[in-house]
Amino acid sequence: MDRWNGAMFVVEVLLVLVSHIGMQALEPPKKALEPEIAADHFDVAVAANNDLAVEIYRKIVRKEENAVFSPLSLSAGLALTYSGAAGITESQMSRLLHFGLPQAQVSKAFGALLKKLETPQRSNAVPLTLKIANSLWVQTGQPLLKSFESIATEDFHATVQAVDFASRSESARSAMNNWARQSTQGRFRELVPRSDVTRDLRMMLLNTLYLRGKWKTVFEHSLTRLGPFFPYPSKTVTTPMMSTTGIYPYLREREFSVIELPYDAKKGIGPQVSMFILLPHETYGLAHLEAGLTATEVKKWLVQLKDEKVALTVPKFTISNFLSLKEPLEAMGMDAPFSKNADFSEINGAQNLLISKILQKVFISIDEKGSEAAAATAVSLGLKSTFDARHPISFVANHPFMFLVIDKNTAAILFIGHVVLP
Repeated sequence: MDRWNGAMFVVEVLLVLVSHIGMQALEPPKKALEPEIAADHFDVAVAANNDLAVEIYRKIVRKEENAVFSPLSLSAGLALTYSGAAGITESQMSRLLHFGLPQAQVSKAFGALLKKLETPQRSNAVPLTLKIANSLWVQTGQPLLKSFESIATEDFHATVQAVDFASRSESARSAMNNWARQSTQGRFRELVPRSDVTRDLRMMLLNTLYLRGKWKTVFEHSLTRLGPFFPYPSKTVTTPMMSTTGIYPYLREREFSVIELPYDAKKGIGPQVSMFILLPHETYGLAHLEAGLTATEVKKWLVQLKDEKVALTVPKFTISNFLSLKEPLEAMGMDAPFSKNADFSEINGAQNLLISKILQKVFISIDEKGSEAAAATAVSLGLKSTFDARHPISFVANHPFMFLVIDKNTAAILFIGHVVLP
């Protein structure tokens, strides 16, 4: 695979459903008809995703030295699974995942959001690539209600594939890993380990998110220099630091500053994605910044950013994480889906499924590279004459900082993480 230009973000989610009792069929409860949601009504899905982003971040990501998490990939997988939940499982997931809509409307809301986020099919004309894919792998002979299959294929555009986990486990695992590899442009070779394909496995839901972008304003490679970074009071490291001066959306708060680094994208066509770096004013103030972060605060400062002339210095970094997300969800109080009292009878007509694992694998890398088109776009924007007489604002990310990757069309948080030791 060729090298990335500017930034690459890849994420895979594995959600495993296993059988916990016999296979006797039960008549699924009848549900009242609920009104369809408007095709462009995805604000509830965005709010749910962003609330989950901050909550999971606090419980798992912030404890890692360098870490990143994709709330969107997790939210989409859980929203599809939620469509098959009933009873206490359904009510608990709805409350703790902030869905805030009748169950039948949640899948429509997320389907609308995912559709909004996809880059157009003719992506060669679009500098930014954002692809989200879902697949459902079902044990041969396992019943699957047509209503749930319809939600999976129509709202989440998931492929549904019958495999034999019990008798042909390696063949099933190979097929799933091949699908994941292809949907992430070959970045991940193996998502599903041998140990996860067991005889009681009934279903696996895989979700991948692939983002490849070029900076709208490039960093000149010739300006990259080795410089100091201060991860801890007792430690200093030397790392490649990228530098540039240009017009960036910027906001200075009392305890931290925010800068927006947009990715090159055709205006009005597809997602408009940016990385936001949150830099504490105190060298070791990251923990305090993280403790006060809320989805409401993120939404507030998104609209307060103003163009400023900024002398920007930020380290190149690569992060690769493999996260177990079952435990933080249980710590939030969402334990029913993982217990033997789980009720996913809207999936298969039987109360015999529980979620055994939720795993997420994430890879992120950013560097100074960008295409000529990206550089030309930046030059065509130019520097506004009103800034020419000013000294640029200095933004030097030489100590631990947070970052968020957000689609500005929807305000959905795609990735959230931090860099402590680049």
